[in-house]
Amino acid sequence: MHESRTLKSIPAACTLLILALLSSSAVRLPRLVLLVPIPQAAAWQDDAFLAAVPAAMVAGGAPMVIAVDPARPWRPELLDFLRRYAPQRVWWVGGEVPGGAPESLPVERLPCASAEQAALVIAKRWWKASRRAVLYPPENRSAALAAAVLAARLGAPLLPCAGAEPTAEVRKELERLGAVERIAVGVGVATAVRATRLAQPEDVVRWMAGHGLPVGYLAATNPNDTTLGPARKLSFAAVILAAARGGAVAPLAYTTVWKQSFATSEEVTIPPEGARPSSVPLRRGAVALGGQRVAFLTGCGPRDRKFWVQLDHNGDGKFTGADEHPLRTGASTEVAGRRFTVDLDADEKARGRSLWLTAPTPDEVRGDLARFRRAAGKPEFLCLVGWPETLPPAVIAHGQGIDADLVSDLPYGQTDPDPFVELAFSRFLAADCASACLLACRGLACEGFRDRPFAKRFATAEWDEPERPALERAGLSYAGHHPGGRDLAPGSPLTEVGLLVHASHAMWTVLGKTYSWNAGALLAPCVVESAGCSTASLDQDRGKHRSVAVRMLRNGAVAFVGNSRRGIAQQELFRSELRNALFAGQTLGQANRTALNRLILAVEEKGQRRGGPFYYQLYNHAVYGDPALRPTFGGASARRGARVVLRGDVATIHAPDRWVRVEYPPNPDWKCPLPKLYTWRGAGTGVESRWHGPGKRNDDELWVTAEVRTRRRVRAVEPVGSPAPIGWSGKFFVDEHADGSRSILWRVRLIDFDVPSGKVRAEVAKVKMRLRG
Repeated sequence: MHESRTLKSIPAACTLLILALLSSSAVRLPRLVLLVPIPQAAAWQDDAFLAAVPAAMVAGGAPMVIAVDPARPWRPELLDFLRRYAPQRVWWVGGEVPGGAPESLPVERLPCASAEQAALVIAKRWWKASRRAVLYPPENRSAALAAAVLAARLGAPLLPCAGAEPTAEVRKELERLGAVERIAVGVGVATAVRATRLAQPEDVVRWMAGHGLPVGYLAATNPNDTTLGPARKLSFAAVILAAARGGAVAPLAYTTVWKQSFATSEEVTIPPEGARPSSVPLRRGAVALGGQRVAFLTGCGPRDRKFWVQLDHNGDGKFTGADEHPLRTGASTEVAGRRFTVDLDADEKARGRSLWLTAPTPDEVRGDLARFRRAAGKPEFLCLVGWPETLPPAVIAHGQGIDADLVSDLPYGQTDPDPFVELAFSRFLAADCASACLLACRGLACEGFRDRPFAKRFATAEWDEPERPALERAGLSYAGHHPGGRDLAPGSPLTEVGLLVHASHAMWTVLGKTYSWNAGALLAPCVVESAGCSTASLDQDRGKHRSVAVRMLRNGAVAFVGNSRRGIAQQELFRSELRNALFAGQTLGQANRTALNRLILAVEEKGQRRGGPFYYQLYNHAVYGDPALRPTFGGASARRGARVVLRGDVATIHAPDRWVRVEYPPNPDWKCPLPKLYTWRGAGTGVESRWHGPGKRNDDELWVTAEVRTRRRVRAVEPVGSPAPIGWSGKFFVDEHADGSRSILWRVRLIDFDVPSGKVRAEVAKVKMRLRG
């Protein structure tokens, strides 16, 4: 049940306010960037960074604070962003400014050498006075992250307080500021002074929501990321995003276990009592965790062909206990007093030969997120900041015989019993802290880039050239096609686009022959959308963490959309609906929600809730970036697409103003005997594609989703008069909302065509359907 919002949603409004402040001649705030060198290990510079965020909000109207790699401070991607953003003032927080910066860059130094000194220098530089100040304990990272966002949203200085009383220097600064209202975040902070006390991060969220600071955006992150995961301190980006988007951080301090493997050691020739039948030899192993050793068996169901595990929880050598039944991938169990998600399919070449455990479980993560949502009220946006090793996605199920296990963030966007997605969500990750903060700031600057030459240009790569007509019809201009052969060259015109669409053979290290995990070509702030296999996978390059998606986000892209496992034809429904939503002006997270709900509608309609190709693709799609991001081409469509008009109880479903025929050569892998194939496209329609075995090709159908929001109870949806829909299952589905309203959803086809010839068999301009109560 999602809260359907207009484009004037809270995070969007906050972003527009920031941009207004940046451009307003009345306010005259300079475009300002603060650079903070951040070492990989915990250090005082971490607190300097947090103190800089509210200062940037006050001085520049946006939290443009970028962590810098001390070993390579002037990376090409940082210089590229500074060139595009053209800040009027750049501050270096810390020691001496390193050499290598362009002479044209106006870098000023803000000297400091400790957390307290940094906070005091920053406060003195940017606050002549402040009625409020926020105090926090530097040793409590959850409190520190929450306090930084609170200070930024209040426009107040952030000051450290390690114990019951601030130091003499901090007290002196509080007096200089005239800070009569002091807000202490964290347990036991500043108990010796008069202050508003907010012990837990959710208390901060609740206080903001109750004091004129609506929380429409939650940035969930793990404050333990100073020691966890392949990329440390990405939680700093959560602070930037929450401050900018009118939100709050949701610190989830997990000691994460991500797919810890426990191998089987031997085959079992004589099944122990309670062991279930298996189509493969039983194998024996043991889990050793928390000082406890639990033996287990693995096998494979003779009927469903799914691998399972039985754990001997009571240690009697049998498998007859109440909690010793077979568990399949995606189930949860308790070991050594902690809940874990079970996985038998993490390695598709060795299914059932190891047991892989992950903690926390999806239910635990959802429960923790629910606490913050209740404190916030009704946030629309959820940003999951971090790699799986810090904030694990849900392990869903086996890969339907197509790939390894399915993993997905989708369950975190669902907040009620119906199958539809309520939250506008995405995952935000990067190669390191410097890349994460730069990515966050690049996304915030995007709205100001909408008039740049690249903003509404697109490029196609490898197999995706047939998408050109539909994208041009949406109002974008064509920059060219990359045929493959070698990676995009630095400076190529195809790197200066707002949208890059790709399809080809691929994997997590390569976007086909378009881009690689270690490529150096810088990109304009673009959305990359790929149909390649596994381009968004984060967990199959074990121990190396190479990722072409993460590399593109480092080198200039602002979002990446792709498959976390092998892609199949049914992915076209999500791809087409995502673009429809982005072209209509939705943010990245809103478009993700819309596309997923269109896909869920197909899953429900086809009865694939327990498995099938649409089920597989539902959990295969991954979206990386800020969910409140508005791409530079957002709202580009100048054409009227398929739409629904409700009058009384009758919904009129209109076809797009024009259908576009697309001619394309069959993929050579298909071995299709025809030299050309044809499909059709229409703005606002979803493309449902499937493999047509006899013709050795794909078959396409175009569907229009009707979504009507109402407070009425609807018992039936039926056609009215003539013409009837060309295609309709006769089914409709209900998405309940928190405010008591509901969305009624169903799909119809308004065009039918022949793929080999491109001929239209049937077409209707509109159909009418009545909602009966």
